[in-house]
Amino acid sequence: RQNYARWFRRFAAAIIDSIVEILIAILLTTILDKFAGDLSTLLALLLGPLLYHAFTVGSRRQATLGMMALRIHVANIDGSRVSRVRAVIRQIIKLAISPVLIYWPVVYVVAKRWNPQFVQRKQLLGDFASKTVVYRT
Repeated sequence: RQNYARWFRRFAAAIIDSIVEILIAILLTTILDKFAGDLSTLLALLLGPLLYHAFTVGSRRQATLGMMALRIHVANIDGSRVSRVRAVIRQIIKLAISPVLIYWPVVYVVAKRWNPQFVQRKQLLGDFASKTVVYRT
């Protein structure tokens, strides 16, 4: 039986990661300001999280700093390591579907009927769409 990560661990990790992403965005804005001018903040807000997840989730540890602190990590649905490209795709999917989160209870009930393993794996919508799972270590 797998130890899938529960929502409260994932939420706490997301809070830590949000702080890290803000710091990365500030740093990137400072660097990009010399090259991109007015677009530097927008670029930093878009590129920061993508680079952060590519180099953390896509690394050997398969976890962001927040995930490491909460002892969880990401893997492909078959348990294999997530590539840097898959980590970026996962993050893009999560950002793209974030407005749907207010409909999460409806999505959960529909997904439970359509694919019961979705619930057993404790996947969130972004995990389901990117074919990944989050394990507790």
